Amino acid sequence: MFGIGKLIRKIKALIRLVASIPRMILNAINKAIETMFRKPLAGIMEVIETFRRIMCFFKTIPKRGRNITSGVSNIFLGVEKKWDGLGKSLSAGFKSTTTLLAYSGEWAQSRTECIIKFITNLYKCVFFYIVKAIGNIILVLIVVPIKYFGYMLGMNMDNRFKNLGDAIENIDTFIYSILGFHLIYFPKSIREDCFTCVRLKNAAVSKKTDELGDTFNHEIPKIMSDAGNYEFGRAKRQFNESSKVIVREPQHVK
Repeated sequence: MFGIGKLIRKIKALIRLVASIPRMILNAINKAIETMFRKPLAGIMEVIETFRRIMCFFKTIPKRGRNITSGVSNIFLGVEKKWDGLGKSLSAGFKSTTTLLAYSGEWAQSRTECIIKFITNLYKCVFFYIVKAIGNIILVLIVVPIKYFGYMLGMNMDNRFKNLGDAIENIDTFIYSILGFHLIYFPKSIREDCFTCVRLKNAAVSKKTDELGDTFNHEIPKIMSDAGNYEFGRAKRQFNESSKVIVREPQHVK
């Protein structure tokens, strides 16, 4: 019995071995194919892909070159605009400075002329200066007490005196239109010689001083900052574009 069992086990093992032979043959064939074809083909495909990428790169070389040359052109254009901006800055600064000097000269000249005029006319104007001073003193002596008592009575004296002044002005204008002289003003020749002088106002010189400061503090820095900035920035973007995988034409790089 023991000998029959052992024989049966050997027969089963033999059958399993025979049954595994096709699978062993198939595995051997697959391994042979793997060794002979798949690995070499994978290397070939990698070479083909690398070659395709190289060809794509060569196709983009003209675009890359155009981006580089356009970038260089933009650098020169930016330098040109910087020089132009420098010229505009110098022009703006020179214009503002000369304008202020002209106004300052006119201011000094007009005041010097007025001083000389008043000194020259002093001999014939001193009487009218004294009359005007006496008139102002009398006016103060009359007006101040009246205002004081009016305020004590609760009246708005400022408006009343304003209305009175307007009425006197209208009467004077009416008399001047008929008789040709003023009641409350000196004759025109005396006013021109003794009380009036055409001169440049301080506000005009102050305004030009502010304009000069604005020119050097704001206008000129803005001119120099803006000049060529776009061109330099575009040149940088075009240089960067030349190193990208997908390259655009330089006119599309803003």
